[in-house]
Amino acid sequence: MFYLSCYLRDCQRRNWIRTDLSLHEAKVKENTSAVVPRTASSISSFISLIVPICKRILATHKLTVMSFKSIVGLVVVGLLIATGCQAPAEENTLATSSGFSPEGGPVYFGSEASVDLVKDIDKAWANMDMEQLATFFSDTATFEWYDGAQYIGTDAFIERIMADTLDNEWEFRWAYSVDADTEKPGDWVQAGFEVNSSKDSVLVEQAWYHEWYYIEDGKVQYWYNTKAVRSN
Repeated sequence: MFYLSCYLRDCQRRNWIRTDLSLHEAKVKENTSAVVPRTASSISSFISLIVPICKRILATHKLTVMSFKSIVGLVVVGLLIATGCQAPAEENTLATSSGFSPEGGPVYFGSEASVDLVKDIDKAWANMDMEQLATFFSDTATFEWYDGAQYIGTDAFIERIMADTLDNEWEFRWAYSVDADTEKPGDWVQAGFEVNSSKDSVLVEQAWYHEWYYIEDGKVQYWYNTKAVRSN
């Protein structure tokens, strides 16, 4: 290391280092158009800078084993620094909004809690537990059926369910929650069901039911559905 420090002082006086750096910067500028990984570029740049210096040291000084090891150590440290200078990986983020809502702004993801509430509603409905089903809705909730009928309150809603003369079997196919305004309470859940309706064990209809739930304060405030009949 003593020889190296002496040589660096000599280089400063002779303006060698400044010349080497200028040459190095010119080479880097010439290669900026090449698509090279940052790590490989850093190593290459360091080697192109240190090799001429080592050659001049070897040519102008009689090195001992210890001084040669010092130079090797300097090169290794430089390589470690070069390989550590990597650009941080780009963060793979998922967009939280897209499209537009009736309010005019984008549509955001809603809460998982609202989706869980709809799952609980489906379980109670499948078990025909109307008492449990009623607990998930506001007392003043509004219900609008695909045929245009409207019901206010859970009692009227449950009466409509019980009046159905068909036997319905369904698969709960999807559910997701969206929100038009994250600054205000409440969000929407859209749920899809594949329904087979039969009477006296004879298949009458196959249909997709799309249901929308507006949920606020842990209760459904508004519900409506649409139906798309499928060919058998």
